[in-house]
Amino acid sequence: EPGSLAWSSAELLEDAGEHSSKLAGGRGARRSFWVASGGVAVGGEAPKQVRFVVDTGTNQVMLVPPQHFEAFLRALLPLEMLQKKCGVDAAVGNLFICDCSVPESPLPPLQVVL
Repeated sequence: EPGSLAWSSAELLEDAGEHSSKLAGGRGARRSFWVASGGVAVGGEAPKQVRFVVDTGTNQVMLVPPQHFEAFLRALLPLEMLQKKCGVDAAVGNLFICDCSVPESPLPPLQVVL
């Protein structure tokens, strides 16, 4: 959508501490994911401050820390939809999955702020 692209400064994935010379770049620099601070909100709520880890090797995936996963899903998906069309599949390593019809249902907007 026009006007929806934002630039953000990259941050270190971990506290540099004693490794700062290796993380800063140049010879011996370690590779890492890109990290940016921002916010995430569902359904017009005020954004919660988060740090985004950007993995350019994947697409169509948004990971949520385990301690926030259930609250995120409850905010994003109506309870009835969660109960009827989503669940944990033990056969594939306890992956949380939803029926293919879920993305086509009316859902509250997900806002990502950088």
